[in-house]
Amino acid sequence: MFTDPTGEFAFLIGLLIVVGVCVAGGAAIGGISAAVNHENVLDGIWKGALVGLMVGGSITLVSTGVGTSLAGTFWGSVLVGGGIGSAFAIGTNLNSQLQKGGFGSLNIGDIALFGMSGLFIGGLAGGMGHAASAIFADFGQMLGVSLASKSFLGVTISKVISKAFLSEAVAGICGASGGLVGGALINYIANDAGLQDKSVPLWIGTILKLLFKK
Repeated sequence: MFTDPTGEFAFLIGLLIVVGVCVAGGAAIGGISAAVNHENVLDGIWKGALVGLMVGGSITLVSTGVGTSLAGTFWGSVLVGGGIGSAFAIGTNLNSQLQKGGFGSLNIGDIALFGMSGLFIGGLAGGMGHAASAIFADFGQMLGVSLASKSFLGVTISKVISKAFLSEAVAGICGASGGLVGGALINYIANDAGLQDKSVPLWIGTILKLLFKK
């Protein structure tokens, strides 16, 4: 009898279903959009399906980064950041193009290029955020240990709050701060260089990474 103790097979099937829904939904929306705008319906269908596949790929990256053994690791952070960056970059470019017409007139190459830019910058931000988080967390842990030995109003802090708890708490706060700062730095550089739209919230990747950190 087949068993799936780790849940990896069920996770994979779930992702395939999500991608399939994105492709089917994109095709349906694309066809309707093209028809409404008096464009070639077949063009709208295949372009909508392709956009759905791109979005499904972004969702897969994020899901893999937070729902597998990679969660909380450097590469998990890269996947989450890349997935978030590409999804919002695709959405931003898609919205911009749809202001001028329907799915039948979309420039798929432009959407793909914008999505790859978001993937690269998002992945870089995720990796940088993870590295900064680790560095800040180590500093926070040392700071917590140091604080535990200090006294306040004549009472040693470790008598009120355990050294282990204080150390982990300060490390967590510093790690979260480092992750946000690291990711924001890359995003700022990318925005300044014109590689990334300012509406792409890469900080979401850092929040997801922290929530699913092992």
